[in-house]
Amino acid sequence: MMAPIGEGEGGTGDGRPDRRVGLEDLAHVQAGPLRELATAWLEARGEAAMPQRRAFDPLSVPALMPRLWLCAHDPGTGRFTYRLAGEQINSVYGGSIRGRDLAEVIPASGLDIVERRFRAAIEGPAFVHVIGRIYLQSDRLLVGERLILPLADEAGGARFLLGATMVEGDWHWDTAAPDVARQPHATVTPIAGGPAYEMS
Repeated sequence: MMAPIGEGEGGTGDGRPDRRVGLEDLAHVQAGPLRELATAWLEARGEAAMPQRRAFDPLSVPALMPRLWLCAHDPGTGRFTYRLAGEQINSVYGGSIRGRDLAEVIPASGLDIVERRFRAAIEGPAFVHVIGRIYLQSDRLLVGERLILPLADEAGGARFLLGATMVEGDWHWDTAAPDVARQPHATVTPIAGGPAYEMS
């Protein structure tokens, strides 16, 4: 049985995992820029389980800047708030989403699935990779690939999520019936080296 979130392999007791996740654990990530993002994350972590937000420079993957977004998680309320979003991400939502809560940005029809994926990334902590149809709340077809990575606060706990979204072709959306769209496939890979698992 796959280990549920938070019950994978343990750590050393000093904030370092038993087995550090590596690029070989992310063979399912297909888009080159997303693999570059994962590589930059792995390099930025140093000896820690994950990099701190201040240690990760988005400019290390310049091709992804228009497609990057950053969320902060409030453990007290459980809310996710966007701190940064590239121009192509903003264009999907018709304007800047900086400073807005996830629930303000994502329509109710798609909020539950997005929150579950965000929680998987924070609570694991884990990489969350999605491929297939994205922006499910839309009535238009946008097929692509998304990678979500946890970032730590100064105390070393998962506090932020960095994500990037790639799409097939360009960012022009085509109208499509629901049965035409490829259903998304999500894979969760714990950074502590536990087994990857799938989620809806």
